[in-house]
Amino acid sequence: MVRLECPVCEEEIELEAPEHGEIIECSWCGSKLMVRRIGKQWLLEVAEEEESHEKEEWL
Repeated sequence: MVRLECPVCEEEIELEAPEHGEIIECSWCGSKLMVRRIGKQWLLEVAEEEESHEKEEWL
């Protein structure tokens, strides 16, 4: 079990089996967060939202 702090609302989040690069949602504020591992330390960073660009098809 790993305990991390949300960088947005500063509430504690518990992760049972975190994976580097995993995107999670804070259960307190709803922010999308990326799980990062640097050495032996686990961190949470605000995940950049991917903009969806839909192309219109012309017939």
